[in-house]
Amino acid sequence: MINEKIFEVLKREFVLQEIDIKEDAHLSKKGFKFNIKVYNVPEVGHLSFLTLSGMLGLMKMDTMFLTSNEVDAPLFSIDLVKAMGKYTALVEIYDTQLKPVDEKYAKKMTDIREHDKDIADYDGGEHWYDSLREPFSYAKKSTKKTIDKVEKSLLDYVKVFSKYVKGLKPCKKDKKVQKNREYVDNLLKNGGPAVNTFKKLFGEEKTKKIVIDYLYGLE
Repeated sequence: MINEKIFEVLKREFVLQEIDIKEDAHLSKKGFKFNIKVYNVPEVGHLSFLTLSGMLGLMKMDTMFLTSNEVDAPLFSIDLVKAMGKYTALVEIYDTQLKPVDEKYAKKMTDIREHDKDIADYDGGEHWYDSLREPFSYAKKSTKKTIDKVEKSLLDYVKVFSKYVKGLKPCKKDKKVQKNREYVDNLLKNGGPAVNTFKKLFGEEKTKKIVIDYLYGLE
């Protein structure tokens, strides 16, 4: 699925140093299977990939998180969920910056979203973090007919965002990590679709380790 394609793009742009998380790389509970891969990205921060399968294979999800701890970029994540023959595609970009995103790159990402305006938007309901989501994020409902176009857009986001990150100068790491950690702490406190699923399956403490240490690299 999309995680492998994203990895190939990022591997060309950054140094990716895989981190061994041992038995936590493969988790299963109540018919759900999770695979987690974690990377250090020197001079940038932390990268993780999560794949999930469940419902006897009828539901599959690929998720990527790029957390910039050493440069002042937003939290960046991509989700592609396939369930019952339908797809949900998300690029979620959250304002944890010390300064706003460069307008040139914000426009480039907006243009990608606008290119797919013929594809139905996805409405995930209201959440506590909505005010932090950058307006150039992406949320679409796809079908088999449009999935190739949607996947191309997801990869275009990765390419544009990567170029943006590579052009940034180092920032004050302690302040940047604090901003990222504020978001993640609120995510654990107030919930979100993935976090809520982890809590139900693995409990509070295991969820904290998965989210803070592995997915966002903020231990």
